[in-house]
Amino acid sequence: MIVDLKMSAARRGRRMLCAAMGLAIGLPCASAHAQGPKMTAGAAAGDRDTSADTELLLAGDMIVTASKTAQRISDSPAAATVITADQIERSGATSIVELLRSVPGVDVMEPNKSQANVAIRGFNKIFSNQILVMVDGRSINQDIEGNVFWNTQPLLLSRIARIEVVRGPGSVLYGANAFGGVINIITKTPAELLAAQNHSSFAGAYGEHNSTFVEVATTQGKAGDWALTVGAGYHGTNGYGERKPSQIRDSDSVPIETLDLEKQTRRGSLTLSVDNSDATADLSVQALLDDAKWHTTSETLTYNEDKGATPIMGRIYHTSERLVNPTFGLNSEVINLEIQQQRQISARHQLLYGGSYRQGEFTSTPTGTMSHGQSLKSLFFQDQILIDSMTNLFAGVRWDDNSIYGSQTSPRLSLVRHLPKEQTVRLSYGTAFRAPTIIETYLNFASPLAPGLNFEMLGSTDLKPEKVTSIEAGYRKDTPSGYVGLSLFANHITDVISSAVLETAPSPPFPPNIPIKLQLTNIGGVRATGFELESGFRLGGGAHGLLNYAYQDVTNDDGSQADFSPHHKINLVLQTDDRRKAIGYLAAHFVSQAKYGSAPIRQYTTLDANLSYRVGGLSKPWTISLAATNLLDDRHEEYVDVLNPLAPSKIAESQRRTLWVRADGKF
Repeated sequence: MIVDLKMSAARRGRRMLCAAMGLAIGLPCASAHAQGPKMTAGAAAGDRDTSADTELLLAGDMIVTASKTAQRISDSPAAATVITADQIERSGATSIVELLRSVPGVDVMEPNKSQANVAIRGFNKIFSNQILVMVDGRSINQDIEGNVFWNTQPLLLSRIARIEVVRGPGSVLYGANAFGGVINIITKTPAELLAAQNHSSFAGAYGEHNSTFVEVATTQGKAGDWALTVGAGYHGTNGYGERKPSQIRDSDSVPIETLDLEKQTRRGSLTLSVDNSDATADLSVQALLDDAKWHTTSETLTYNEDKGATPIMGRIYHTSERLVNPTFGLNSEVINLEIQQQRQISARHQLLYGGSYRQGEFTSTPTGTMSHGQSLKSLFFQDQILIDSMTNLFAGVRWDDNSIYGSQTSPRLSLVRHLPKEQTVRLSYGTAFRAPTIIETYLNFASPLAPGLNFEMLGSTDLKPEKVTSIEAGYRKDTPSGYVGLSLFANHITDVISSAVLETAPSPPFPPNIPIKLQLTNIGGVRATGFELESGFRLGGGAHGLLNYAYQDVTNDDGSQADFSPHHKINLVLQTDDRRKAIGYLAAHFVSQAKYGSAPIRQYTTLDANLSYRVGGLSKPWTISLAATNLLDDRHEEYVDVLNPLAPSKIAESQRRTLWVRADGKF
């Protein structure tokens, strides 16, 4: 009886914490609804209800994105990592990409200071488009090329509550482009900010290369009724090229405005979010997008009815993107509607289901003056099955139907088994797809190659989506002082989209085998195998650390190494807690050599650091910081533009040290 009372109290505490987390991020909580008559899956007496449990939960052990349901990482059906707001603050980071470098299995490639490309488990490329990136569940991938322009997003770093990174195929819940994984950036809600002790915040930093980072936000409202958060920011830099004519063009200037209005209702909340940025940026080392004017705006209306037995979420959002410079332009208008509901259909079955509709209209220089549209409708179902008190099975399937490339079906099975002493094992099988982009479908590009000779590049409406089939195994052990985890994966990618030569230049007078007409088509495949080993641990004096190592072997069907897929990546992060006046952060990153075509990219090691000193009390904290990215000034290249003969000499120092002086405060 005593044991039962202890378990009941601990379980109630965990439910309350889980419910609070679910309310904060606007999604239902698994343990509040998926539990059997006596205990949640894996909640055996003496195993899962400990004080260390609560500490891990409070340290960011919860995740939503992997199953669209709030749960512990050890209960997740996929490999996942969470970056918390505390980690963001301690790092002194001025961009999300800096933070993503520390995540196991994540590939980061920065051609210059104003552009970044991010992939998961290899196969990175310029304008990388094989992961889905969301802000509060809203996709920020742009449809024309499918990538994310990280540096021009209307997003305030100081507003981020957590960044959830899910590795492996995610199309079963998110559809197209959740190919290598999903990154979900979750911001602090107005109600959450109103409930905090301080309702306003400021972050300001100035660094080398004339780099500026300023963000302000304030929240007003009435507790339990409504809350309004207004924010503004400016991110800018002259870049490593310092805007000199003979150097690489990599400057940007990004003003940002945000507004979030949240209204509490009897059964949930209604939130309106409006974000805008008007950037000037050099987005490509190929000089196609120098001084491009990039306008991004979005309006999102979200309804969360999360106070009932069958939580429901509905969201509609509109995104507009326009880019203009003397040689290149694009225009994108997208509207998206989605709805989902969670239902406990029996003591052992928790069903999550929903659907969405997306409509877009696009124009761009590479696809000609004609406007191109596409529509996408989808349905998904996921059943979380409680097999016994220690075992969960996630079984899901999604159907997507696109007006251009047709229908796709994406299944996933994931078995999560809890073992004694806070151990968990996971086995997963799933598929995902990357949709052909607008440029890949409608590309119609021509330019002079030589007197009397033109070069042509064509898209194709017959392209099929790239597909990945994945098998994964995972292990995790939680301890009072941290955790250790291992994820193994084997991916087979088919229908890879690449170019095929249709015509070569006449020889003579030109050298043999010079392509003058190419067309995008589906060719061959790629195989990726590897593992990620990670650990979180405590040090003396309240400090703690993170260490991870990722190995990936990514090869084409002919056995050659895939571009931008280094074999080895090691990350070490050390940080102190905020109970002292002085706060330290140190992050080391090692990436082994890679290649692009025949061009080698050497291995590199970078070191980021931040030393902060609190000058205010805990009630109104202010900190002064000295931070650095690439502290050791390891001047290395992460991208070689083999298509531009001038590029190698221009980007030989594309990664350089940046020192920052910074002040952060809440009031």
